[in-house]
Amino acid sequence: MRPEPSPDLWTAAGTPVGAHALASAACGPDEYAYVRGVAQQAARLARATALSREARALVLAAAWLSWSGPGATARPRALDGPRELRRAGHDELARVLAWAGAAPRRGGG
Repeated sequence: MRPEPSPDLWTAAGTPVGAHALASAACGPDEYAYVRGVAQQAARLARATALSREARALVLAAAWLSWSGPGATARPRALDGPRELRRAGHDELARVLAWAGAAPRRGGG
């Protein structure tokens, strides 16, 4: 089992670069590959829909952090990721991830 990410990584997770750093520190190789695919699709969507710079950053950060939300895991403390984001001052991003939990995940994960 991987160690818990440091609070500094959660603090930086409000940007796509920071969210990527957190995902690379917290995910195993298979999970990281899946999350990277989610982020790639989010980037394509953001370009295709001409989102504002702020909205694009939120979508990309949420994609990189999709491993931490309630839809990403069957673990009992599935809201830990959104809670850590909220503690780090990223309320909007925490809400996105908490509500995204209803999205089905391919592969039954």
